[in-house]
Amino acid sequence: MPANDLEVQLRNLCGKIPLLQAIKDIPILAKTIKELCLKKPGRKKKQPTKVQVIGQMVELISNQPRLIRYGNPGNPIVTTHIKHIPIPNTLVDQGATINIMTITTMEGLQLGNLKPIAITLELADRSKVKPIYVLDDVIVTLASWEFPVDFMVIQPKLMEGHPMILGRPWLATTDAYIGCRNGEMIISNGVFTQKVILHQPAQPTIHNPLWLEDPYGI
Repeated sequence: MPANDLEVQLRNLCGKIPLLQAIKDIPILAKTIKELCLKKPGRKKKQPTKVQVIGQMVELISNQPRLIRYGNPGNPIVTTHIKHIPIPNTLVDQGATINIMTITTMEGLQLGNLKPIAITLELADRSKVKPIYVLDDVIVTLASWEFPVDFMVIQPKLMEGHPMILGRPWLATTDAYIGCRNGEMIISNGVFTQKVILHQPAQPTIHNPLWLEDPYGI
């Protein structure tokens, strides 16, 4: 009989012997059965409940340092220049859709190219105001950079102490970012950026009599 046929027959050969006799005669079988009997079934890892998960999240959040609450930083104020004349107390207003200048400021700066206008504006307090003139391409200097600005001219009593308001058109032109916490504003001229300090109080001087003569206290 060929060796291969003999191997096949041996593989298929089955016999019956008592288990105890097999354990006694085959030591490795005894060891294997012992290990199977002593092996503890694996325990499934208990999944946390929803309540436990929420509790862990609350604990994690509560352990985080709390943000410091700041007070009102005040209005973002800058000092601009027109014709080399300083204009303190200029308000930077993200809520204004236009740039505004008081008529006393316009007259003091002796600005020309006035255009009459017949429109009505609605202010934040829902009150109505009619601008007197429109000024186009007024060169406003801030932090040594010059920007062309279009203004609508109104009565000073409506400006609450500000000679000018630079609104969203100017903010978009300068790509301005206002930092409410650090009191700084970052502006860009399209190539470079620089920081401007905000919240500087108005400082009228003898070289700037325009603000001292303003009957509305601007």
